[in-house]
Amino acid sequence: MIDKSKDNLKIQSNEMVKYNSLIINLKFRELKELYLFDLLTKIIDSNVKITNKSTILELGFNDGTRLKKIASYYKDSKVIGIEVRKSCVDKLVNEGYDCRLVNEKIFEINEKFDVIYGYLMLHHISIPYDYLKYLYSLLKPGGILMFPIESYSTHIIGIILNTINGNWKYETNMFKLSRRKLIKECSKISNNFYIGYNGLLLLYGFPQLNKIYRTLNLHKLPFFNELSIFIKKDTNI
Repeated sequence: MIDKSKDNLKIQSNEMVKYNSLIINLKFRELKELYLFDLLTKIIDSNVKITNKSTILELGFNDGTRLKKIASYYKDSKVIGIEVRKSCVDKLVNEGYDCRLVNEKIFEINEKFDVIYGYLMLHHISIPYDYLKYLYSLLKPGGILMFPIESYSTHIIGIILNTINGNWKYETNMFKLSRRKLIKECSKISNNFYIGYNGLLLLYGFPQLNKIYRTLNLHKLPFFNELSIFIKKDTNI
């Protein structure tokens, strides 16, 4: 029998070898963000013709990564971002972006928008249904309002993750959101809306697993997947 222990020792003691986790090896965050960006732009391009007169609003832009990509992708349009964290606003304003600080009250803004979107932020609002109505009023005729992924009252994965991470201080309003209530409220403000489910956010960084999940139509199941909210303003308004 050939003794390979020396070779094994040599490999394991090599300081140049990197022993990364599975998530890091798969570039989980990059793949997830790419998926979400592609999803967002496909929905926009399928519903709105973006021109140099178009205006786009991102709700809760966080570190500004997605807002910057949207501003670059739709470079002839006007892109505005709002946030509750002053440090985030100051950072992007210093970089030349139109970003504004909002407080806990429904913000006042003079513009009308072709596109308004947010990711996992509606459940941070204490009056989510009034907020939806207000955002709808800011749309131009034919404009769209969307939350491609959103937590809600019976979202098991969200509940588990928030319990593990101890985030309930910032997530308790998710229990005010339900698919049934969203359908009821959206039907009052528009004839063109969709409230469905979207695949598990944590699977977007694992392409093969995500493909299998969607092939089996598991992404359409309640409880396990995020909500997907889409509202289009009637053109005759």
